[in-house]
Amino acid sequence: MFESIDNYCERIGSAFWAEPFNAVTNLAFIVAAYFGWKLMKRLSVQSLGHVFLISVLFTIGVGSFLFHTFATRWAELADIIPILVFQITFLWLYSREVIRLNRSWAALAMLVFFCVAGAGFQMKALLGLGPAEPSPVNGSEMYAGALVGVLVLAIYHLVSAKKSRFMLLAAFGFFCLSLTFRTLDMAVCQIWPLGTHYLWHLCNAAVLYLSLKALLLNVSSEQLPWEEHERGVSA
Repeated sequence: MFESIDNYCERIGSAFWAEPFNAVTNLAFIVAAYFGWKLMKRLSVQSLGHVFLISVLFTIGVGSFLFHTFATRWAELADIIPILVFQITFLWLYSREVIRLNRSWAALAMLVFFCVAGAGFQMKALLGLGPAEPSPVNGSEMYAGALVGVLVLAIYHLVSAKKSRFMLLAAFGFFCLSLTFRTLDMAVCQIWPLGTHYLWHLCNAAVLYLSLKALLLNVSSEQLPWEEHERGVSA
């Protein structure tokens, strides 16, 4: 858990500040969480789920900062886990509060997400590459589930004419851009010593904020609780 990890172009040693750009740009996630909190309060849609989602967004910035400074296995977990929790929480809240799915259909959506994400994690094996061989997309395959999920929700958001109907499409565009930067980090290292991973942070913070905003804008402060809504549908 304490062995050092060197996965990024910018890191040239084991010092705490060996990745200054990769570390500092994690402030973007904290800024996104701050504006998400302000928006939630302004719209008067504060709920336990929304507070938790914004808190996880804040934690993404903290966890990624720890990873790009300590660069150890435990710090990698502090980086990965909040990202996964955000994806799961957002999908659940959007399915329940915007699409208005019942628990069973929302759970099915979660299952499909896990299947797609699992396929992404197995990309190296599917391509016949060994565990020690480098990924052709620099590890970005772990976000395959999130990429497909954002695209599906963006299409739904657009065709169902939700408020700010293009917002999730914008999030998808930023996500494609951010994954491009994440993938190119080591490939451009010889000509650009800083790499491009820090741009992944900046673009991805925009992805998460736009996704959060699309959710909050489409949740009414007078919306029925899920349980009451479901009783009304089944009555």
